[in-house]
Amino acid sequence: MVGMDHVTFQQFLDALSPQLTLTTDFTHRHQSLCQQVKLVRVANTNVHTLDDAVKIHIKSRRIWVGIQDPTSPTRTLDDEAREALCLWEKILVSTPFSLSMSPAAFLNVTATADAMASKSMAGFGGAAFFPNGACVWFQFQITLVEAQEQWHWVGMDMQKHIAAWELLAQFALTVCIESALPRGRGPVACQQGTDNSAADAASAKGLSMTPAVSAVLAPYFKFMRRYHVFPKMTHVPGHLNTIADSLSRFKQPLPEPLTVSNHCLVRWQELLASSPVCIAQTGRKWPSKFGIDVKKALRQSADCGFLQSIYFGEFSTPAGRFSILVWCLFKLPTCFNQFATPLLGMYICVVILCWGVTN
Repeated sequence: MVGMDHVTFQQFLDALSPQLTLTTDFTHRHQSLCQQVKLVRVANTNVHTLDDAVKIHIKSRRIWVGIQDPTSPTRTLDDEAREALCLWEKILVSTPFSLSMSPAAFLNVTATADAMASKSMAGFGGAAFFPNGACVWFQFQITLVEAQEQWHWVGMDMQKHIAAWELLAQFALTVCIESALPRGRGPVACQQGTDNSAADAASAKGLSMTPAVSAVLAPYFKFMRRYHVFPKMTHVPGHLNTIADSLSRFKQPLPEPLTVSNHCLVRWQELLASSPVCIAQTGRKWPSKFGIDVKKALRQSADCGFLQSIYFGEFSTPAGRFSILVWCLFKLPTCFNQFATPLLGMYICVVILCWGVTN
């Protein structure tokens, strides 16, 4: 699928043959639009003739077309698209595989966050006010040197990545809200205000082709799944986002007084470089708390005449950490044959569940 505006789409149609093949090279518009590619789809409609493509009425500002290259089934991704896919891969392989089936309880909290950026510095701030009168707020800055050490895509002007900074401010606000909630709770949902439409759209779609936004979006989603907090971004006009704006710019006095005791320390480096949740560890990284030598265990099982497989999985929740040990015996040893019956079969699985509470 290739996206284009209406002007490019009309030029694309004019360059098509009656067989819907492209007669002119359009790689200056998109690298997939090389000569001899065939148009097969416009928006959500399959097309077979040129009249089919012309008659389609499209309301959206951007048109997505499906093309087919008769010379090769493969496509070449640019560096930004490849990096975005790598970040999504990290989300899929590192988020917890457990998710509560109960609906998230809505938390009626008034929460806004904001970010500002100059050429050499970015400021972040936000506050959340709960119905019982409690409050939690944050405020921190990131210098150009710190940003360049964290991300390779940061150039010499931090203002160019304001959408990523706005999304990071929302991430920090979610962390602050979660820190004020009780332990051992169920999933919760809340609304968070932002005055940046790009950050709002990225969090709503869950996808961004911008490396800067994707670098924040991936750990943000991991945090949501890990701590069962699901915020929804809502747009707040900039002139109404006064508290968060003042906090991000370190203005004094603030529109509303905030106490130091309600301040939440946000360690943004740890959030963005948090270690992934392990869901499929192998025996090579066997936990020492079990005191098991995998090679020795496998060697002993082979001597007894049966094979066994050992699996270890571990995942964390806000209430604690689960460790699951699975030891599968694929063939009972000869000494157990006298106790085996046809109903029991020749397979047995032993599962050990270990639970450790972490606060």
